[in-house]
Amino acid sequence: MQNSTPDIHDALRLHQAGELGQATAIYRQVLSIDPRNADALHLLGVVAFQQGAHDEAIESIQQAIDVSPTSAVFHNNLGAAQRELALLDAAIGSFERAVELDANYVEARFNLGNALQAAGRLAEAVSAYRSVLQVQPEHLNALNNLGAALQTQGDLAGATECYQRVLALDETNADSWHNFGLCLDAQDRLTEAEECFRRALSCRPQFADAYNSLGSALRIQGRVDEARACFEQVLTLDPRHHLAQSNALMTLDYTADVCPQEIHLRRCQWGDNVATQIAPQQTHHSSEINGGIIKIGYISPDFREHAVASFIDPILSNHSSEFDVVCYADVAAPDKMTQHLQSLVGTWRNIYGMSDEQVAQQIAADRIDILVDLAGHTARHRLRVFARKPAPIQVNYLGDSTTTGLATMDYRISDAWADPWFSDEYCRETLIRLPGGFLCFAPPEAAPEVAALPCTQNGYVTFGSFNSLAKITPEVMRIWAELLRQVPESRLFLKNGALRDESVRTRMTQRFEELEIPAHRLELLGHVEDAAEHLALYNRIDIGLDTFPYGGTTTTCEALWMGVPVVTLSGATHVSRVGTSLLSQLGLNKLVAHDEAEYVQIADELARDEQRLTILRNGLRDAMQRSSLCDAAGFTHRLEMAYQSMWQQWCASCASEPIVCAG
Repeated sequence: MQNSTPDIHDALRLHQAGELGQATAIYRQVLSIDPRNADALHLLGVVAFQQGAHDEAIESIQQAIDVSPTSAVFHNNLGAAQRELALLDAAIGSFERAVELDANYVEARFNLGNALQAAGRLAEAVSAYRSVLQVQPEHLNALNNLGAALQTQGDLAGATECYQRVLALDETNADSWHNFGLCLDAQDRLTEAEECFRRALSCRPQFADAYNSLGSALRIQGRVDEARACFEQVLTLDPRHHLAQSNALMTLDYTADVCPQEIHLRRCQWGDNVATQIAPQQTHHSSEINGGIIKIGYISPDFREHAVASFIDPILSNHSSEFDVVCYADVAAPDKMTQHLQSLVGTWRNIYGMSDEQVAQQIAADRIDILVDLAGHTARHRLRVFARKPAPIQVNYLGDSTTTGLATMDYRISDAWADPWFSDEYCRETLIRLPGGFLCFAPPEAAPEVAALPCTQNGYVTFGSFNSLAKITPEVMRIWAELLRQVPESRLFLKNGALRDESVRTRMTQRFEELEIPAHRLELLGHVEDAAEHLALYNRIDIGLDTFPYGGTTTTCEALWMGVPVVTLSGATHVSRVGTSLLSQLGLNKLVAHDEAEYVQIADELARDEQRLTILRNGLRDAMQRSSLCDAAGFTHRLEMAYQSMWQQWCASCASEPIVCAG
């Protein structure tokens, strides 16, 4: 009996019914008879795509295109497979070709927008999504993704309009509720954002990203315990949710009831878990012991108007010719600060949209000797790049100075004030304690002159803090309330973005009223856009109050620069001792407390000593300028000496081994 001729239509029906094995068998039979059957080649590639074999999918669909180069569907599906392998440039080219072949091919235009957005080409992505909407004005996914692209560009009004259009068409669209919440969150409309995240979860109860975003919104409001519960819920739903993992770890720093040992253990557990997923590359290359030139790579999502910029700017401005500096910027929306920082270095690489593996490959190709992480576990970190060990020496600095937990992170930069002798057991990396302090502050150019002491005109003392509400824990409020009760008629001035939200202000006022501090003794102010206006607000404060156990860094430096002395409480963790480091560099050790009672006593005594306050106010800016805290050249020299020591030790450890250059 003669076998019947295989029918590709039968295979397609099986394919559509989910019978992939039987469909594949028929496609292969067709190809055994007609090796250049473009439809069979293409559909075989589609099956491979559905099974996750994206390399096979690309090969098969490309063969179909070689036979039939004018099929828009073939090019679109090739792009889809290429995107799954993070081959974004190739995917964009495939989607563009599909659109060229069929101008009304909405799916290809939408896919093109997604690939452009993933590659960080936001303006082109916006254009692609708009072209979809010209053909299908109610394309919900295009509206939603257009909103996300506009939001990343900073066009919050445009993003809001997109999400509202989606929700008017489909009020159960969880993705749009979530994205709308993110847009409101970016405007400090936190109560509305929280409601959006909860609506997203009502539409999709297992929506891990929405739980994570809800946790972040709650933390910003100072509701840290609720935030922690959200992050734990995310990890119950998705144990590998990278953002929630780091958010949960960061949240531990805000509460006094979590000991340093637990923070260290949790972070190391995270690092060990990452190590089971990612194998180090074992990249070892030298620059011929480099002729004295060490290649430094700095990687950060915060090369923009951000607190990190105030501390990395002096370093990039003062690196000597013995160092070749490369910056890896994961910045979605570059700004003037981005441009400024870029002008300071020889090589600037935009890694936004690149996968961790691609970034690691670029770093290895750049032959970086020392790779420096400036983010830690903060938002948009790239610690999984460091897990791949693309550089022989890897260093954690600035953004989050608690241990990363990675075994592949060799060093962490600090000083003996922020990390005294007992800190070593809580740090997986080797601690490098810089003499003179681990921070170098770039004084803000927009800073106005220091004004006269406010209490001389007001007749009462104003305490103040511009730290985030997440740092203003119930314990902090209790101690501040005790201080306010001890200093008659004194006021408390709080400013941060979350306080732009009326409900958040009301909640904060109620908490202080429960502590017997009436509303008229509080001033609560939200975010101020203009830098000069923001700094001028310090002229209304007599004494700065640091938070604990998570103290301020940039806020403390700004306060000191504006002549405002800051009282800090030194604790057992790095984040609780940054204030100790900053004040010690200025010789202000008497403003450093070691327990809550001493904290209140120091602030109380200072409030009653107008002469001392006046002397401090008139002298703090000059003292900062003369100190190691603002000595950019001296600080960078000390940092470079640390880098050189790291490099020499690594070279010595490799002296008995052949050196393999990464190409």
